[in-house]
Amino acid sequence: MTKPRAVKHWPVWDWPVRLTHWFFVVAVIAMWWTGEEGLFEWHSKLGYVILTLVVSRLIWGFVGSYHARFVHFVRGWKAVAGYVKEPIETVGHNPLGALSVLALLGVGSRQTPAAAAAAAAATPVRAQSRKRTRRKTQRMLRKMSCRMRPPAWKMNLFRRKAC
Repeated sequence: MTKPRAVKHWPVWDWPVRLTHWFFVVAVIAMWWTGEEGLFEWHSKLGYVILTLVVSRLIWGFVGSYHARFVHFVRGWKAVAGYVKEPIETVGHNPLGALSVLALLGVGSRQTPAAAAAAAAATPVRAQSRKRTRRKTQRMLRKMSCRMRPPAWKMNLFRRKAC
């Protein structure tokens, strides 16, 4: 009777892919929390972190290790249909999992720049509304100060204009 050979443990995903996966998880949870709490400055910074993760994963998908490259796990619609009909065990992403990877990268690469553009477009509007609010406050203070000023005959004594 022969002994079974020892199987070498060889990790499928390298460290850049693992770090990207876990940073995605942490960043998405942090984005949700900062959005709910109204911490929009941190929310936008985390958006740039996610954009950086997407870009780095796209680059690593072309120049990374064997299992990290898109060529080795994105196989096409026939492979997806065959996998749905009869699932087979694969090393790395299966064809259906490859679609989820592409969907996640696609959503991240579309949503982050769109949100950044929306935030940039909203900034001048906020500044304009602040100016309007400041002008209204100044008018209100002028009216209040007119009510608190001395009568007009005393104004001439102090050479100040009447309201």
